[in-house]
Amino acid sequence: MRERQAILDAYGELARKGGRAVLATVVRVQGSAYRRPGARMLLLPDGITIGTVSGGCLEGDVKVRARRTITEGTKIVVRYDSTASGEMVRELGLGCEGVVDVLMEPLDAGAKNGPLELLRHCLTRHEAGVIARVLAVEGQASANVGDFLTLDQRGCCEHDFAEPELASQVQVDALNVLKGQRSRSATYRLPEGRVDVFLESVLPPPPLIVCGAGHDAVPLVRFAKELGWWVAVLDQPANATEEFVKRVPSASRGAAVIMSHSYRNDLHYLRALLPSPLRYLGVLGPRNRTERLLRCLEAEGLSYASTHTQRVYGPAGLDIGADSPEEIALAILAEIGAVIAGRTGQSLRDRDSPIHDRAGDLATTAGEGREQRA
Repeated sequence: MRERQAILDAYGELARKGGRAVLATVVRVQGSAYRRPGARMLLLPDGITIGTVSGGCLEGDVKVRARRTITEGTKIVVRYDSTASGEMVRELGLGCEGVVDVLMEPLDAGAKNGPLELLRHCLTRHEAGVIARVLAVEGQASANVGDFLTLDQRGCCEHDFAEPELASQVQVDALNVLKGQRSRSATYRLPEGRVDVFLESVLPPPPLIVCGAGHDAVPLVRFAKELGWWVAVLDQPANATEEFVKRVPSASRGAAVIMSHSYRNDLHYLRALLPSPLRYLGVLGPRNRTERLLRCLEAEGLSYASTHTQRVYGPAGLDIGADSPEEIALAILAEIGAVIAGRTGQSLRDRDSPIHDRAGDLATTAGEGREQRA
């Protein structure tokens, strides 16, 4: 999230000063790769780069191609294939054993860029959206690599597609991506030819409510902001109201950590936050203390105390042997990230399935019964 904001800030500065830049975006991944679709790198005229598209093995070549992209003024998709032996694999030292497609597009400081505007919209308004980009065109279809369609959470759609039928089909799929919040690729077969499109689910930063303003809250807030999360600190139990919770953006993807070190205050915070849609409710302190808080709420006649306990994590944090405030903050944020991502927080070494969800690697073919294929 912070990387995305840094790219938008740098592009805004470019727009004020003038000049041309190149935006490189990972648009498709097959197999293993360091970054997933949606990762971006902005290459500025002075050679400075913001963001990354890999762990470092692709950036050098992307910079070389960026200069060519500025000169030619065209959008291209570059494929990096580390699954096969060849000159590119030897020169770049590719070792992730995957195929990565990177869309490279020149940016003019004075021109509006629809996809970047949608990214800014999602960040500033804390809303979800979808960016669809054309990756390949076969036949005589009226489309070009890099053509886009954007859809925001309120249903506002913009595009530069020349073919109305293609725009209509992509918009339908974009609505499904918006609802499911999962990126995917799609192939559209039109009478004139075939068009491959990547539909990227753009999500706002997850919100974090920190209930308590003690010294141990400082690293938790600092680390969360470093990740680019939306953070609010409540230093008084009276501030935890239903009205406040309703104003929390994207609450269903959010979390709260109750750490006032006061049983009475923690009880108030838990009472106010349990009915909320927050995905994670962490409570500092031993397990029996958290259980006592929940029993107290049930004794008050609050039935939701028992029905929402699966979202309560007390003691908060992963078991990493944390002791200092900084280590505890790290353990808590790691657990929150795992919960939001639907993961267990186990060691990757012990994971039997691929590290990344490969659902986004599947393509849907329009007009063919929506059959999924790799």
